[in-house]
Amino acid sequence: MNTVLFNARTADTIGLSPSDGQFLHLLELNGPLTPGRLSQLTGFSTGAVTGVVDRLERRGFVHRERDTADRRKVLVVLDQGKSETELAPLYTEQGRHFATVLADYSSAELALINGFLDRIAQTGPASTGALP
Repeated sequence: MNTVLFNARTADTIGLSPSDGQFLHLLELNGPLTPGRLSQLTGFSTGAVTGVVDRLERRGFVHRERDTADRRKVLVVLDQGKSETELAPLYTEQGRHFATVLADYSSAELALINGFLDRIAQTGPASTGALP
């Protein structure tokens, strides 16, 4: 199944929108982010980001906290416990499938694949949130 559709269906299963699920994924990958950075990564307006963060906060998936290095900044922080109890079980089978597929590759092949994916993630339009 297409990964985007799978993620959308998974989010819907627990009452989240696909956008909500993507925000959680970004926080999982990057750690705490400012709303401004979430706006850059998603291409959403700052107002739309506020709406998504508000929804996720009401559901207990994230919380806002002040940046200890710069008290003027607010960080959106993932609540790992909530994600692990509600989201992780929905991805168990997908994780098993990935592990089975990855087992067919050598360490050198996996390093090549990983390098390719890292390069794509760091250099393409998706890395900045820019639309073509």
